[in-house]
Amino acid sequence: MKNVIRYIIVMLAMCAGFVLFALGASLLPNGPIQRSMEKTLQSGDLDSGMTFPFIRKSGSASDLGTECLILNQAISGGKQDIWNNIMTVPHRYKPDVEEPESIWNAVYPDEGVEKDTYSRYWHGTTFLMRIMLMFCSYSVIKLFFYVVSSLLIFWLCSAVARQRSSLAAFFLFFGMTICQVYLMLFSIQYLPVLAIGLMAALWVVYRVRSVSQLSMTLFVAGILTSFFDLLTCPLITWGLPICVWQMLPQCKQESDTWLSTIWHWASSSLLWVVGYFGSWVIKFVLATATTSQNVIQNGFSQILFRTETGENISRIGALIYNFGHIPWYYFFVVMIVLVLICIKYHTFDKLKSVVTLLLTALVPIGWYFVCSNHSCIHSSFTYRSLMITITAILMAVYYLIDWQKAKQGLTNSKIANYFRSK
Repeated sequence: MKNVIRYIIVMLAMCAGFVLFALGASLLPNGPIQRSMEKTLQSGDLDSGMTFPFIRKSGSASDLGTECLILNQAISGGKQDIWNNIMTVPHRYKPDVEEPESIWNAVYPDEGVEKDTYSRYWHGTTFLMRIMLMFCSYSVIKLFFYVVSSLLIFWLCSAVARQRSSLAAFFLFFGMTICQVYLMLFSIQYLPVLAIGLMAALWVVYRVRSVSQLSMTLFVAGILTSFFDLLTCPLITWGLPICVWQMLPQCKQESDTWLSTIWHWASSSLLWVVGYFGSWVIKFVLATATTSQNVIQNGFSQILFRTETGENISRIGALIYNFGHIPWYYFFVVMIVLVLICIKYHTFDKLKSVVTLLLTALVPIGWYFVCSNHSCIHSSFTYRSLMITITAILMAVYYLIDWQKAKQGLTNSKIANYFRSK
């Protein structure tokens, strides 16, 4: 009971912090924000989505429409009718005008410009952008995001290499790269889930030493995801820390019973779900109680809509669409090498870790199956949750290999002897 009260207090305190954060951002003067957006429009940085051709698959371009929506909301908010702005997050637009042209309507509102709201999300990124646009343009913000997120990835992979092995760090980096994580580094829409996931994983490396601490970390990560994310690929904030936890020496699953191992994995994961959806429900209730909109009805109707099937939308189709964005040939090359090593140098000493990693790998697939509508329509970015699946599968095979014997065998192999003789 004491733990339940603790989690409730944490959630309510964080939601109160979200409101204060939004309030502080909304109190900022609109003048500097508008001037920053004028520089952005003049630079032409919003004229086209940023595309990366390194992996020639669909899903390799930014979602320009949502990027512009966030910037539009950042300009359209402010002190006037401040509470309604915080709860409903308005933006300006003209009918039949697409992005990025509608940004001009927000910066220079004239006749025919209308206001709309997007009240079911917390929109933490919008309020963050209001603060950042006070000091610099969108172009500079993207560069800042790129540098910080790149450093976080390097830091996390280096930490995993020190704590477990360079190969485990490679699997983590490989899972992110094959899902085109480099596109997320520039995006104000995609970056929040990645940044929260990376910071939660780093917290796991340096501060988490027990399952109870892991549970609280995932709970807080779920709440933060609800505040900042617009339902892009939220599972990353659960998957990165829980994958990293299972890579670390302090995760002593093999000393537990099978029941305890599965329970610890399931209960800590469930707390992420409670944090994520619980803070969303608080937003629905708060907005409905204090504004003229029925956000509860709108929110839950959208949840039902996002999970239903229909014409050209099926649960199997959601899997096909999302899996279709991944260049699987890279994954299979790595898997074939690992399986060949595993066949000769296998071990079952860490079978419990293997099972929980495989369960972790299945969760994004389950998400696509349940959220079929959303996963079909927005597969161009929801597929990135598969970085969890890929990393977890590779780590599961890694734990099935006796690496001490494998290193000895490879060192004494004919190929190694041949190169030594040369």
